Parts: sequence; C-alpha cells; structure tokens
Amino acid sequence: MLLIEPGGIGDYIFCRPFFKYFKESLKYKDYKIIYLAKDIYADFVSTFDGEYFDKIIAYNTKALERNKNYQKYLYSEINSYHIDTLINLRGITPFIKDIGFRKRLVKSVKARKKL
Repeated sequence: MLLIEPGGIGDYIFCRPFFKYFKESLKYKDYKIIYLAKDIYADFVSTFDGEYFDKIIAYNTKALERNKNYQKYLYSEINSYHIDTLINLRGITPFIKDIGFRKRLVKSVKARKKL
C-alpha cells in the first residue's frame, strides 16, 4: 500500500488515526505500508508514526518541479514496490498547488486500486 502524504502538518495530524487503522485492520494488516512524504516532513513522520510504515520515501518538491530525471527516478522507485493499493491523502485538500504532481504520480503508479 502506498500512502501519499496529505500536504501540510495540519492535514497530516488529521490523517494520523488512519495509520494505526491500516496497520491493524483485517484487510491491510499483512500489507507493507509505504508512506510518501515531502523531505521536510520525513523525520517528523518517522519520529511520530514510523511504527506504522514499513518504508518512508522522502521527496523534494523543488526537484520534482525542475528535474524530469528526478521525477522518473521517484516514479521508478515507487513502482519497484509493486503497489496493490494507492491512497492519495491529499483528497482532503485538493486545492493546494502541487495537485499536478499528484495527478501525474497517481497515473504513473501501477496499482490495482487507487483511492
């Protein structure tokens, strides 16, 4: 399962109860859970909720905006995990400026289910 971070700290705090649910639910308890986080939040995520994630992938937003090779690298790394379910947590705040990146990411990830 791939969880795409929701954006800012406030949105992250709002989503935190779901992380424990995913890790303990009958449906997802055997899944490896990967969390995609902005690099500026990766340490925060690891410190406070690292127990819920098997892998935290940090990405740099400025590099994504400017470097096509970095985009390809990130998409390739994510797809190397053979994602079954992708959940874009940004759905609660869809008006934020990085919506284009998220749309491209969701399209590029080969997941059986996308939420």
